Amino acid sequence: MSLSTDVDAVIRSTWSNLLQSMSEGKHPDIADVIVQYLEENDHAAIADNIAATICPCVDTLIEGLANDFADLDLPALAREPLPSDQGVYGIIIMYDGQPGYKLYVGCAYGKYGIEGRISHNHMRAGYRAARPNSYLYQTMDKDGAIIYPVCLAQFRERVSPALIILAEAVVTAVFGTFPSKAYKALRLPASQLPAVMWGRGVNRGDPLATGDIEALRKEHLAFQRERTTLNALAGGPVRINMREQITGRCTKTNFFFSVFTLKFTVPVAIARKWGLKEAPEVNVRYDVTAAGRHPNAFCPKCADHDDGRRLGISVTKDVNGSVKQFWLVRNTAPAVFIVNSLFN
Repeated sequence: MSLSTDVDAVIRSTWSNLLQSMSEGKHPDIADVIVQYLEENDHAAIADNIAATICPCVDTLIEGLANDFADLDLPALAREPLPSDQGVYGIIIMYDGQPGYKLYVGCAYGKYGIEGRISHNHMRAGYRAARPNSYLYQTMDKDGAIIYPVCLAQFRERVSPALIILAEAVVTAVFGTFPSKAYKALRLPASQLPAVMWGRGVNRGDPLATGDIEALRKEHLAFQRERTTLNALAGGPVRINMREQITGRCTKTNFFFSVFTLKFTVPVAIARKWGLKEAPEVNVRYDVTAAGRHPNAFCPKCADHDDGRRLGISVTKDVNGSVKQFWLVRNTAPAVFIVNSLFN
């Protein structure tokens, strides 16, 4: 089932409001990884990615807001298998014999995805008991509570956790589960989205100011490393960065790019011959020998027992129909460690 036009518009309009809110400094504790992701990625493409992941049940749940979910078949929604993919989920809490609902919106970007986050953490009584100060778990453990976990957004391919958290922020605003001034301002008018009672929401923190910042950074770096590796194994494009250096009356343009955590400077003569100022892109390819030392080893310092000795990294560019090439070399102790870790 494809996302309905109305829900798609709600998601995109809420995303637009969120961007404006962030630009106005209304989320002062936003995680640095998210700031970096926003700087490096096209905002329209982010909107497309988030909208494409929204699950069909979101349409149903938005309609159900008008009547506190009373007319919805929540057991049927909760019977849908939870994916092991990254994504955004909801935990709907109803109380036996009582009207109204409670709703929590969360995200999962770790190894076991949404299913792991809910079954290994939220639904385990022991896990909840070890966190007695959690308002979510206090709400889940009240007498008569009936828990309905649902998937709200599913990313079928691995993405940066920053994108997952941005999607969580959008969905949090749509369902009104974080009663802060900033998130109240994000919600669309009643003509586009049913009003909510803010006391129904269980979230007690801005998703953009995630508490476990170290885990977020680690997962983001792992994603970047995987993406870089797959791109380079395919000989994919890498953007050349340019920085002007002014000395007196002279201005010099430096050209550089990164592989792993290492920065490489392109000699000015090559940059001019290859036209990198006009077309700042090259192709970087990881070339791995089946055995033995690569004839153009990236790290000659690697010992004969190091896997890293098998790797060569070529840089190529098509210049007026002629393919130009050179091989990267970094003969240092840190490079030995980095290149060996790639094989791990």
